[in-house]
Amino acid sequence: MFDALRDPMVLRTIRTFLNLATAASVPLMVVAPQAVGATAGGAEEVFNVWPGAAPGTEHKTMVERHDLVKLPSGETRVKTNVNAPTLTVFRPASGKANGAAVVVLPGGGFGGLAWDLEGIEPAQWLVSRGITAFVLKYRVGHIALEPGQAPPKDMDGMLRLMEPGRLLAVADAVQALKQVRGAAAKFGIDPDRVGMMGFSAGAITTLGVAMQADASSRPNFAVAAYGMPVNADQPAADAPPLFLVHAQDDTTVPAAGSTKLFEQWQHVRRPAELHIYSKGGHGFGMRLKDQPVGQWPEALGAWLTSSGVMERVKAK
Repeated sequence: MFDALRDPMVLRTIRTFLNLATAASVPLMVVAPQAVGATAGGAEEVFNVWPGAAPGTEHKTMVERHDLVKLPSGETRVKTNVNAPTLTVFRPASGKANGAAVVVLPGGGFGGLAWDLEGIEPAQWLVSRGITAFVLKYRVGHIALEPGQAPPKDMDGMLRLMEPGRLLAVADAVQALKQVRGAAAKFGIDPDRVGMMGFSAGAITTLGVAMQADASSRPNFAVAAYGMPVNADQPAADAPPLFLVHAQDDTTVPAAGSTKLFEQWQHVRRPAELHIYSKGGHGFGMRLKDQPVGQWPEALGAWLTSSGVMERVKAK
């Protein structure tokens, strides 16, 4: 089923994600638990992704949890046990919006969401450049081993275990794009300039939407930070333009995942830009400003400008 990805790189990556998703070995230091409350960071509005209960997990009861954790790139809030997907809206200051929008997907191995590091902070960066941002709180925490079940030891077993969580995330992301485009007039955005930006598992989800959804459900452009392909799907002949960023010393999701994606886009002659930095590890977000990898947002800004995303036009 996943013959295209039987290699040690992917095996190591999936094992890391499996540890996160099942909480068998979560490499995070919890600083302090936080109750679910109002979202900080200047958010204007939070609304549900689905009109009712999210399909596929309607009968599941979960208590959402927020924790402040320490990562190599610094502290961040992490959301876990998410069963009610939402979009948190960040709007540019009055008169600064250019009509573009981006749905932002934090990472966390489908077991959590690095909310500040890979959600709020990228949203604030986008807003500072006139782009309306929508941070997607997609469903996580739906991957679990049965009591007494040993973790799978082969690639097929690991991917089968992770796949339900990935599919839930992709479904939420597709629905989120539908909601954002449907509310284009309300938010003053151009429905033909709605992109998607994902980090780690959020990048895997973004790529799933870009490569697996039908043409009308794909983002108009995509940004994948330290992601990778997880199945044999190939980009379509009209795949959205893609921006990729990775660190060469990433031992969680090796940079070969991004180089493979670049080659796939190259094969179908679709626009793609790839930036690999020698140092940065995994989960650098838009931090590490004192290192070369911390300058990648400027490269992204130049790419968005050259791609026409930043052109100020009236919303449709």
